Amino acid sequence: MMGTAITMACIVEVLGLSLPGTATITANEPEQFKIAIKSGRCVMDLIKNGIIARDLINDESIKNACKVALSFGGSTNMILHMCALSHEIGGKLTHDDFETLSRLVPLLAKFKPASNYNITDFHKAGGVMSIIKKLSPKLNLNTKNILNLTLKESLEQVKIIENEIIRPLENPLANEGGIAILKRKFGTRRSSSKNKCG
Repeated sequence: MMGTAITMACIVEVLGLSLPGTATITANEPEQFKIAIKSGRCVMDLIKNGIIARDLINDESIKNACKVALSFGGSTNMILHMCALSHEIGGKLTHDDFETLSRLVPLLAKFKPASNYNITDFHKAGGVMSIIKKLSPKLNLNTKNILNLTLKESLEQVKIIENEIIRPLENPLANEGGIAILKRKFGTRRSSSKNKCG
């Protein structure tokens, strides 16, 4: 199910804070053990080189992460988390920015409860890196990850798997991303709603 936890795991991958291709691997996959070892080695390299999360998180990587999550109908809770993260780095991301970002990216995929596809299907279809590659014309490809690769360099190794689970940019499920911001006529209160995802 595309809830808050998996949405944020995907966002962490887009931000460059986890190994590419790992966010959608389910907990019971044998591959997890290899990923744990590789992640541990990566953490030790980051410490050795003095690289911290703040070196990777910036306004552009946050926008990329939001766009990717909007393109797969991520949880509305991402709005709160991403605004808080932006605030932590001195950024100015607001709820209203999600309305703008959602109009910039199409809906390329949707998962349970909005469709019959689950996270295992997402992984088999190429996972986060596949959706990033398909969405790449709308992203900043100069952001870096924990392997010290730019998003552009990371995508060079990604092969597109043609399928109906992650649609191409030219044939999306919808022309706008998966969240709409609702506003009251009077006052400043905001709320968010899944848009075209269910």
